[in-house]
Amino acid sequence: NLATILVQRGELKKGTILLAGQSVARVRALYNERGIQIEQATLSMPVQVSGWKTLPAA
Repeated sequence: NLATILVQRGELKKGTILLAGQSVARVRALYNERGIQIEQATLSMPVQVSGWKTLPAA
């Protein structure tokens, strides 16, 4: 499952655990706005995150 997020603090890397409401993800892959897989996302960067067990609410 993919969800688009905006990094608000720090960095986001593969393996990081995310919590969004009742949804949990271990980041398996990050994709930039062009759909290219990247290693890390930094402040104010919109990215697609794969690895969600259930997608977070919009």
